[in-house]
Amino acid sequence: MDRYESPQHHRSNPSSSNAPRPRSTAKTRTSGSRQSSLPVDVQDSRRIRTKKSVSKNASQSKTNQKPKKKPSQNVNGQNAVANKKKRRRRKNGPAFLYNRKFRFIAVIVICLALITGIDYFIHRDKIFGGITVGKVDVSGMTLDEAAASISNAYSTQISDKTITIFAGEALNTIENDNPTPEQLLALAESYEDVEDEDEADKLLKQWNTNSTELDASIAAQGLAEEAFEKGRGDGFVFKRIFAALFGIDIEPRMTISEKGIEAFASTIDHSIGSPHVDSDIYIEDGVAYVEAGVDGMEINRDSFTKKLESSFLDEGTENPVFAVKAVNTPQRISQEKAQAVCDRVNASIANGCIFYYFGVGWEVKPTLLGSWITTSIEKDGSSWKLTPYVNANWARSSILAQTRTWGDQTPVRIQFTKDNGKLEVLTDGSFKIPLIDDAIDELTKSLFESNSAPSEAPQITIEYIQAPEQMDFEDAYKTGVIGIISTYTTEYTNEISDEARNHNIHLMGDLLNNSIVSADGGTWSFHDTAGESNAEAGFVGAGIILDGEYTEDVGGGICQTATTVFNAVYEAGYPVLVRHNHSLYIASYPAGRDAAVNYPDLDLVWENDSTSDILLTTSYTDTTFTCTLYGVSPGYVVKSEVGEWEEGEKAETQEVKDPTLAPGEKVVKQKPADGRKITVIRRVYDGNGELVREDYFRSTYDPKNEIVLVGPEA
Repeated sequence: MDRYESPQHHRSNPSSSNAPRPRSTAKTRTSGSRQSSLPVDVQDSRRIRTKKSVSKNASQSKTNQKPKKKPSQNVNGQNAVANKKKRRRRKNGPAFLYNRKFRFIAVIVICLALITGIDYFIHRDKIFGGITVGKVDVSGMTLDEAAASISNAYSTQISDKTITIFAGEALNTIENDNPTPEQLLALAESYEDVEDEDEADKLLKQWNTNSTELDASIAAQGLAEEAFEKGRGDGFVFKRIFAALFGIDIEPRMTISEKGIEAFASTIDHSIGSPHVDSDIYIEDGVAYVEAGVDGMEINRDSFTKKLESSFLDEGTENPVFAVKAVNTPQRISQEKAQAVCDRVNASIANGCIFYYFGVGWEVKPTLLGSWITTSIEKDGSSWKLTPYVNANWARSSILAQTRTWGDQTPVRIQFTKDNGKLEVLTDGSFKIPLIDDAIDELTKSLFESNSAPSEAPQITIEYIQAPEQMDFEDAYKTGVIGIISTYTTEYTNEISDEARNHNIHLMGDLLNNSIVSADGGTWSFHDTAGESNAEAGFVGAGIILDGEYTEDVGGGICQTATTVFNAVYEAGYPVLVRHNHSLYIASYPAGRDAAVNYPDLDLVWENDSTSDILLTTSYTDTTFTCTLYGVSPGYVVKSEVGEWEEGEKAETQEVKDPTLAPGEKVVKQKPADGRKITVIRRVYDGNGELVREDYFRSTYDPKNEIVLVGPEA
């Protein structure tokens, strides 16, 4: 029988292995309407054949093909499902995700990220591990802790050091240009035996300095901030890993006042060389002129600062020494540069300027405008330039005075407050504030910032703002809300013998500083403000006047602060309620205008009769003491009349026994001076010229008796 004639035979024996396989005469159809024309049993047998078998059979003769044993239906089904799942997995992502090496690296990266994140969280406000600043390990510290630790580690070392600097022609006898401390000390010792001390001093000069004089300290805060940034903005995670493995050390550094360096270096310059002078301009009567400079011989500031810093930070040397030499120092601004600036200034101020405020104009003539102009020396790449500008401190008062005649005339009432030491000014907000400094900046731009001078007078509009109800002291002062009502300065010497007295003056100044006197009748008392000047408060023994005699007691010198305050109040025109003169006349003060204080009896009291608070400030130098009153000036005008000296009580002679003298010996300890009297009349007028008050300050000074020391009787 032909095997195609009875397909049922094949369907009824699907598992027969001996049945011949029919040859396909048509393509297999797998879906839809495209059905296969082959018998079902042939289709089934073809489905279970692998691709490999099909490929092999295609190359062989069909008649010689040995039939393969068919695997069981169940096994074939499982293999097909497995292969299908494998194919599906391959299609579910990029191939590199199934790469073992990639997976390993990914795990490491994730672990590092996790560790880094945890470490960052733990150290979110702390310095990372492995970081030191000099000899201080700051790992795990907060900024404040690190700054405190750095300061504690270096402050004592720095403050205890005295640095010695040598200079002079004698240094030329040392062969090397950078002498060692041993060489310098040996050289200094060799000059101690020179008979002519003046000549020795010319050849080898010596200076001593310390951190207090230079205002030098460890840069604790800056170093702590630098350490905190390691592993954050600086290198991020790689820097943290490096610090943990190898450590990071930040070299300590210092902050040294530029003013302190310049003052000390200038002293040396004047002794061993000559300071350079930059060419500049000066202005007289509205015309600028050139002031020629000269080159100098100075010590190099950069290298000098570095030597000082390394000396302070050197732990191995208790009292360092080093040498300096003056080198040629050319002027930074040549005469040619100054001439160019001079020409520009003259062209710019020739037409003056015009200010407008509330629509009213004020013409400033070249003479006044020129008095506001100054210059600054600024870095210009690798060289220097001379820059002209309008000095706000010189121009502000004139412009403010003019604006008060225009626009808003609302009276100003202010109060002073202190919040944690910070001064603030309170206003009622009922007035306008002219923005003077902005107008001054605009004037500088109009005069000097363009390539050529203005062809006509610059016109500057002064803008304004409504006064805020609260301002800090500096802003209130700059905008003219408050000003200096009066200021007074007294002087004193600064010798070694004055150290205790000057200490008391400075301490009392600190106690009086920033005291507030309330408006509308508020009073200020010296004793209520400062308290008792005793040893418990930090005062020491110094010279005083007691019962007509110079002696010593705790707090000596504070009367100078009282005298300074009295004269500032006197010049301001405020009522003085209590004032005492010294028992002895002091010629260094204006006649009849001294003020003595002695707790609790002798006090100084004055009254604020204006409508705004007054702030009393004090400041001092090594030789001066200043009292300044700030606020809204009541506009008082003070005129004084000093009377003639009148005779007072006659001096007497007092003998005081002194067992240290020889028998019968007499020594004059204090020369005599008769007592005398004087009256000072102060008349205070208001802005309209009306007399407000007339005060009589009468002073009676005791005689200064002659004091004679007498030895034992013969």
